[in-house]
Amino acid sequence: MVKPIVSILIPTYNHAATLERCLRSVLEQNYEPMQVVALDNRSTDETYDILADYEKRHRDKLYIGRLFDHVGPVDHRNRCRILANPRSMFLQYLPPTDALCP
Repeated sequence: MVKPIVSILIPTYNHAATLERCLRSVLEQNYEPMQVVALDNRSTDETYDILADYEKRHRDKLYIGRLFDHVGPVDHRNRCRILANPRSMFLQYLPPTDALCP
């Protein structure tokens, strides 16, 4: 039986202080197949740099993007969803201030 794809969606905006903890907690999960989508909303801190660094090390699971213009929170979440794998059976929005338990 094929296991369903799980997509973790992380909308970010100026979360450099908490983002690494969040990303580590997600990438340490042992469920497969899993996809992590992080979309930056034109942060003015180091958020996007942190995402780019993690993407280099985890290209197999982590997909990042950056919006051209700053948008509201609902539009931001919707754009994250658009980037998720269309075959994902389960979606989880994860604020970058939170972390997943193993």
